[in-house]
Amino acid sequence: MTARKFFRGLGLVAAAMGLLLVVAWGAWLLIERSRLEAMEAKIRAEGLAMTLEEVLPPPVALEDNAAPLLEKAAVHLAALKDAIAEARFLGSGDRDRDPSLFDAEKLSELKARMTSPEVQSVLDLLRKASAKPACQFDRDYSRGFAVKATGMTEILSGAQLLRLSSWLRARDGDITGAFDDLMAIIRLAGFGLEDPLLIGWLVGVAAETIGIQTASEIFGKTSPGQLPADQFRELQHLWVTCLAEAREKFVRKLDAERVISMDWAFRTVYPRERLKWFLKYPLYPFVLMDQRAYPESMLTLRDRILTKKPGELPVDDKDLEQVPRFALLTRLGLGAVGSYRQHLDEYQTSLQVAQVGLVLEEWRRSHTDYPSTLGELGVPPEMLRDPFSDQPLIYRRTPEGVTVYSVGKDRADNGGIRRKKDQPGDVVWSVQRPAP
Repeated sequence: MTARKFFRGLGLVAAAMGLLLVVAWGAWLLIERSRLEAMEAKIRAEGLAMTLEEVLPPPVALEDNAAPLLEKAAVHLAALKDAIAEARFLGSGDRDRDPSLFDAEKLSELKARMTSPEVQSVLDLLRKASAKPACQFDRDYSRGFAVKATGMTEILSGAQLLRLSSWLRARDGDITGAFDDLMAIIRLAGFGLEDPLLIGWLVGVAAETIGIQTASEIFGKTSPGQLPADQFRELQHLWVTCLAEAREKFVRKLDAERVISMDWAFRTVYPRERLKWFLKYPLYPFVLMDQRAYPESMLTLRDRILTKKPGELPVDDKDLEQVPRFALLTRLGLGAVGSYRQHLDEYQTSLQVAQVGLVLEEWRRSHTDYPSTLGELGVPPEMLRDPFSDQPLIYRRTPEGVTVYSVGKDRADNGGIRRKKDQPGDVVWSVQRPAP
């Protein structure tokens, strides 16, 4: 065989292999495109959102929008770090930083700071903002993962400052004023929970937790019947509504996250027009694979959240193994979003425990003391069941007050110690009154 014939044969083989690769690539592209179209059809058939217009709230009139007031408060909140830090340590047991343990001199200094014109102007802005029916910040949602979560710091810092104000007012006997600050916290939390971004929902949960702690502190300063019945009923109604809507709101945030992330990723990370021709065509099936895998995984996560019991992870290693290896954005996003389910579980449980706490206060209003057992309250049995342990909520009476709690996500009884960040702890409602 001559060299010419050899290379001619080699060229034919290479051409045949190239043609085979082109055909295989074309078939793969058609398969991935059909799978993506089937996934989009499934989303539409289930009535779920597919565009930014479908997940973003309608515009809010300026006079109804709390955002400008919160943005104005933000200018001053940065200068109130000391007061906000003291609010964070309230009830922590830290003898140097917990205001409830301050001596007379330090407490007098704290009151002087909280009654200063600077602090009072911020508190006034926060109270006015909380009275607005909606909160909508000006954001560019087309930036997807890179969108700036404007306003979230203001909501959380504002809730902490209002908590300290409420505690001081309750301590001085101004129960109505303390309750007004509590309701301002809960309404600020509602703004976070209604925010289109998942991080906004998380801030709302944190602010609601501050509200629950504030409520228990107020009841620790009141005698039976001191809080007007209409205010008490309003608080009960809000928490019943929050618990009933918690899972649905979270699922809506997942839908928004899916749409916002997909819209950004496949315009910014995978834009065909920006890829060179020698990258565009070979990579496009991988793009379609990722574009299909992300909503598919988010829908699976959505279903798991609606069906799994508290404490069960909606995403585990097996789920990640089922995601195509080269679907990089999907693998990155799924693990991060899946961890939010634990926050949902604890949020729902904290609202449940807080509702039991309010029923206990209602009992005390009628009987001047707390019941011996939770069973005496006459509420539905499921209200008294710990979602994490599937056992009754733990209830303890002491001469100073009462504590009711769930064991939380670690399923260990930590003695009614409230969980802090990543430390072990329980989901707690505790009303304690200083000894006379």
